[in-house]
Amino acid sequence: MRQNLRTLRKKLDDAISVIGSALPSDLSRQLSRVHHGYDSANTECSGFCGTAHIVINLCTFMHLSSSPDLFFELAKTVLHELAHFVDNNQSGHGPRWRHIYDGLTLLVWKATSAVPS
Repeated sequence: MRQNLRTLRKKLDDAISVIGSALPSDLSRQLSRVHHGYDSANTECSGFCGTAHIVINLCTFMHLSSSPDLFFELAKTVLHELAHFVDNNQSGHGPRWRHIYDGLTLLVWKATSAVPS
């Protein structure tokens, strides 16, 4: 399990780095708010965005620790929570949040032609 957790932490750090390099500096600075978390009692929640911090629950990704999909799932979760942060947690998963999430995702995917292995 420790090796899996190390793998998850590294992949999350890789995802944050790739996202940060693709976003404008005002948004990439917000990635310093992203933290590793591990909550085995709450396996339905992959991430949480508060007023000051974004926490990614690595427990929900344990089953993917050796999957090639891990990097993308972590990146999507970071972008999901970052969209909540940009929206000031105002609109849940409504149209405004969706617009922000889609815009962030588009910026990253346009700027990224390869990801760390």
